[in-house]
Amino acid sequence: MADAKAPGGGVLRASGLVGAARVATMFLGLVINMALARLLPLDTLGSFFLLASLVQVAALLAMAGTTHSAVPLVAQALGGGLDAGGVRPVLRGMGVYIGIVLLAVSVIGLAQFDRVAAFAGVDGAGLLLAVLVLLWLGARTCGQAIAHGLRAMGRVGLFGLFETFLYNLLLAMALLGLLVLGGSPGLIAVTELAAGAAVLAGLAALVPMRRETATLPERPGVSLAPVVRMSLPLWLLVAANAALVEAHLWISGLMGSPESAALFGAALRVARLVALPLLAVNLALGPVVARLWRQGDLAGLQALLGRSAAAVLAVSILLLAALVLGGPGLLILLFGEAFGPAWPALLILLAGQALNAATGSPLLVMTATEAQRPAMVVALVSGAVGLALSLSLAAQDPLRGVAFGAAVAVALQNLLALGYCRWWLGLRTQPTLVALRRQEASP
Repeated sequence: MADAKAPGGGVLRASGLVGAARVATMFLGLVINMALARLLPLDTLGSFFLLASLVQVAALLAMAGTTHSAVPLVAQALGGGLDAGGVRPVLRGMGVYIGIVLLAVSVIGLAQFDRVAAFAGVDGAGLLLAVLVLLWLGARTCGQAIAHGLRAMGRVGLFGLFETFLYNLLLAMALLGLLVLGGSPGLIAVTELAAGAAVLAGLAALVPMRRETATLPERPGVSLAPVVRMSLPLWLLVAANAALVEAHLWISGLMGSPESAALFGAALRVARLVALPLLAVNLALGPVVARLWRQGDLAGLQALLGRSAAAVLAVSILLLAALVLGGPGLLILLFGEAFGPAWPALLILLAGQALNAATGSPLLVMTATEAQRPAMVVALVSGAVGLALSLSLAAQDPLRGVAFGAAVAVALQNLLALGYCRWWLGLRTQPTLVALRRQEASP
């Protein structure tokens, strides 16, 4: 995977690489779930989904805000800030900070593992499963932290490779190999594969990181205080966002059963395919939106948003049509006979994704301009409303009720962001086939 440090075209190329990696990662996630659905009983699959979700959220907790602070920290160090200590002390500070938080999360997780296992629907979980889950957590935390360090140093393409893609690729290959060989693994065996893939991906990420740090000037010391000072305020935001995204799956398992979690998880992964065109376009658009906003070229920015949204909507409609026309047979084809009952939940989730595609990129516009704080409020408010709906409706139906809450969260987030862009930023992010003519500034 190529990389780029240069501005302009280099930024767009790197953004395109990250977009391609994330799109491929989502497809690999679907392949992983298809393989797991054929390897595991429905209840065991639901338990694995819940464990995987908890591991990912715990890894984000363990990174303690560095996912957002790494870039400005390294940029300040390169610019002579942070007491002119250089990049090496900052990277060491990030490592120490993450290590301390990871240790605390691991100790708490080990002490409460019986409750974690019960939440995932695993009866009589032994020490082996606890050790495997903690190894999985530690490897995912370290691998993703290294990936964000590479991004902070300008290696955006390598970030796309090591953030999630390589882990998903290794796990998909292992599961497909097991499927071809006719294996019948249990939860322990699949968790071993997940932990092993995380360890290998983390070790692979160390290679380019060592190469990058070898070119840095040697500086002693550990810049821990500035890392904590910048990262700590972002910690709760990252944790809250991650928990709100995953909470619908947790509610489905907690208010229903591991089987309902498996069905909801499968429907959710299929519905997210509709978001792929918007995801790919947003990752490439981000730097351009920020540049046009800084230049005050609102007409050019409006034209770009309208045309890109039209292209996204056209592709999304084709995907939506294919999924809807596939009917319950599509889920049965992808995952097996037991997943037909997930069809109503998939339809509800697709409705939310349809509105997501129809509104364009309002949240991207907010985060790429001067509205990062309102964007955070929009994400948290919409997530909380969706979560409240999921909790209230799950008692009646832990599958369709939770799907409705998740769809409302997506729809409300886009509508709030759309309104903010329209009334506060003066930009329409809806699709348009007509490019607005640039207006020359009056002398």
